[in-house]
Amino acid sequence: MKTFMSGPQDVSIADEANCRSRKLWESLGGATALLHSIHWARLLRPAQFGLLRMGRGTRLGTASVVRPVCRLVDGVAAHLPWSPFRHSVTSLSSEDLDVETLLACLSESSGRPALRPEYDARSLRWLLGFLVPARGEGSLHKALVRDAAGQVLGWYLYYAGPAGLGEAVQIGARHETIKPVLEHLFQDAWRRDVVALSGRLDPRFTADFAQTYCLFHPRLCWMLVHSRDAEVLQAIHSGDAMLTRLEGEWCMRFQMESR
Repeated sequence: MKTFMSGPQDVSIADEANCRSRKLWESLGGATALLHSIHWARLLRPAQFGLLRMGRGTRLGTASVVRPVCRLVDGVAAHLPWSPFRHSVTSLSSEDLDVETLLACLSESSGRPALRPEYDARSLRWLLGFLVPARGEGSLHKALVRDAAGQVLGWYLYYAGPAGLGEAVQIGARHETIKPVLEHLFQDAWRRDVVALSGRLDPRFTADFAQTYCLFHPRLCWMLVHSRDAEVLQAIHSGDAMLTRLEGEWCMRFQMESR
């Protein structure tokens, strides 16, 4: 570990560390990025999420009886005017996000944080290859979001799991467009029968996540960082950095699970 941290890289990141790894990392001079270790969660189908959480404690017969009732409750909740689970009619449109478009988005529409990833087409295509789940293990969805005039508002990538739980991989937008992009993401996931969506918080958009009824929790998966550059560490610790699940080891789980 000491040899790795003494390498020529500008910054080292681990984004799925447990408490033991965190203690070791900090003993060797690394630090914990507390702001980037916060996660958000958005319930989309609360009744079905509750049934899912009951899990093995629910008998198969009981679950089959309760599930239609949960679907009915969630359907009503999605249309009540005062409900936080309501999805409003939107004039936004979306299209599949390819590598070239994502490269352009990362360089032009990411809110211009002090620290952000910079890829080329080859490295980004290689990285996205890690996100392809094995057959029957869910699906990856990538979308570019436009307004009614055709202007790009932002983009998102998320994984929809087979059990109904979704994981956001990357969300990008400007400060003035992040809220409609989030709303489009939640509506898209709802249409795909995702019961709850979660992801790593981008501290720059904390207020927008809160205003779209997201809950915040630590999850005990720490983001660890190490750099000899004080400006790099300052950008990360102040929340002025775009560090998503594409920049750490989170996406490698799909390759490990497929073996």
